[in-house]
Amino acid sequence: MLRAPASFVDHSAPWRPVAAASVSYATQYAGLYFSRLALQRPKAFKAAGAKWADSDVIQRVLDVPRTNSLVVIAGTVFVDMPLKPCILDVVAKESWVAAPPPRSKYTSDKDRVMLEDESGRLELVGAPIDSAFLVSGVIVAVLGFENGNNQFQVQDICYPEYNIEHPMSTIEEDMHVAFVSGISIGVDFALSLELQLLIDYITGESGVSSDQQRTSSIVRLVIAGNSMAKKNVIESSYAAGSMAKSGSEIYTPSSLTALDNLLAQFCSNIETDLMPGDQDPTNYAIPQNPMLSGLFPTARGFSSLHCVTNPYSASIEGVRLLGNSGQPLNDIYKFVDGEDRLAMAERTLQWASMAPTAPDTLACYPFQDRDPFIIETHPDVYFIGNQPEFGTRLVTGARGEKTRIVLIPSFLETKTIALVNLRTLECRKVSFK
Repeated sequence: MLRAPASFVDHSAPWRPVAAASVSYATQYAGLYFSRLALQRPKAFKAAGAKWADSDVIQRVLDVPRTNSLVVIAGTVFVDMPLKPCILDVVAKESWVAAPPPRSKYTSDKDRVMLEDESGRLELVGAPIDSAFLVSGVIVAVLGFENGNNQFQVQDICYPEYNIEHPMSTIEEDMHVAFVSGISIGVDFALSLELQLLIDYITGESGVSSDQQRTSSIVRLVIAGNSMAKKNVIESSYAAGSMAKSGSEIYTPSSLTALDNLLAQFCSNIETDLMPGDQDPTNYAIPQNPMLSGLFPTARGFSSLHCVTNPYSASIEGVRLLGNSGQPLNDIYKFVDGEDRLAMAERTLQWASMAPTAPDTLACYPFQDRDPFIIETHPDVYFIGNQPEFGTRLVTGARGEKTRIVLIPSFLETKTIALVNLRTLECRKVSFK
């Protein structure tokens, strides 16, 4: 089956592996926080200046005057959450004390929102804070005044802005990108009917000629993480005085062979980007390195196999894609009220940060001079893998820019993929039930 050629540019340089000689996990995470604040605070002040032109700007949060005059301050949000997990849970296990059961949410009515910078912290209160469902690590600018309780009474809030460097592509013919995640090939894998239908659909071997004509408009397949089944971890008790855990993580040759054969069928027909997820054989902390192509001896023979990073970004025919395999959104979900994951994904665009909760509650590499999770450039398509269900929304930013948000469900659980039209940014799900 012939597919239309599509120009392609990879933008994943910020997340590519750090040179082995310079890799170090011995450093503190303060460098990442300072870099984030240094990069995003000027953008927040710039957005605040455009929104509240007549208000005074205070550079340090502890220099806020004790008057009722409105001023602007900016800094890093820290949410004090009594229910948030801490290292004491591990100590409780070591002492044979019953640890609290895991929670799906860690929010409570005792949570407090702080704003901090190099000078210190100031508590934020007010209706805009109550409705913003902020998480730790977000950079914000706030307009308000210090009240009699030494709190900053917030009247309004704004966020750093990303760049809009490219015009919307003028593609004349329909071109689609297919997104799938959570295939989850495990130890006892057997090719299901639904997965075979997916293979036939992508490769154009199902349906009549009109169906195959529509399928030929799919120019790329993005596999957004968790292609392998969850690792089998055998936990043992914690050794006295040690924080280390013993156990085993199992990937069987049969499951790797099954994934290799699946990728070979895709790659024989279409350009395929393989992203890692938290269950796949690569490093656990984000950004995740590409899975080694040597794990897939058959599929690696095709030039159409691209083992890429997580997060991942590329432009196809001038349409910019940005996405990850779901870890940042799954982490944010635990620390905000509500169930609307699309709204949470939209917030990360407003915050101009894909993973603000890293490194507080989301494992990441301790970068010292940059924050690779800052959204620098406006994406046309923003996709997030391994979500409970399919979801999509077309959002319009403050400057009129449009972004198609796509939540890609686990294929193992839903038998569903997402299809995005690069010409119109329309999105639909395709189910194989």
